[in-house]
Amino acid sequence: MTAKHLAAVNPELDETLAAEMIAAAREDVRADCIQKYVNGRIACERQAGRGGKVNAGELAVLAPIALADQPERYYHGKLTMAAVKRRFRDRFGANLKVQEASEHLAREDLQDEARRIFK
Repeated sequence: MTAKHLAAVNPELDETLAAEMIAAAREDVRADCIQKYVNGRIACERQAGRGGKVNAGELAVLAPIALADQPERYYHGKLTMAAVKRRFRDRFGANLKVQEASEHLAREDLQDEARRIFK
């Protein structure tokens, strides 16, 4: 989900407003995403047999840094999308369009891979 895509498929939005809504939605779900980050990292360490060496406090300190540095990677997609949809609905009284196609969804690396696989 990008601000460019949301603006392209929702006439109520321009790119700036879409970016503001995404940022606000991320703030809405920040605490939940920190919790998911910490719990997920602990689960991975336990699966790898290193559960006794996990420092939950350290993970809790690192989580906000990870979210700030790589929001696309660490903000939980479903939680964030639900928050964006909720904000859009509250503001415009309509449902946010996200599944419509736009040129902003295309990723050249994936298109190259698809061309290679589906010759």
